Amino acid sequence: MQKTDYLNWEERTNVDSNHDWTIVVNQALDAASISNQNVYVMHNDNLVAGTKASLNDDQKSIKLEAPEKEYIAGEIYTLYVEQTVKSKSGKVLKQPIKMKFTIKK
Repeated sequence: MQKTDYLNWEERTNVDSNHDWTIVVNQALDAASISNQNVYVMHNDNLVAGTKASLNDDQKSIKLEAPEKEYIAGEIYTLYVEQTVKSKSGKVLKQPIKMKFTIKK
């Protein structure tokens, strides 16, 4: 299996346990291409259940809602945006994205 080469966004620290993320891109996105399978959060190699990805009204940003049970204080998580997210014109992301974040204690 080929290792995916992710674009690493700057790590965030002291994040609230109920923080909703907004991922901004430079093109209008295809709402049908955004799902919890390609915009998600991992913790200790496990998928975090309960996050919800959706396209914002501006069509150039994705909202990733925090899980209802919230993130665990002091823990490190990684947010992923896979290449299968597409623009309205059908183009996939040039490179998938990942970003580590730490929940404040």
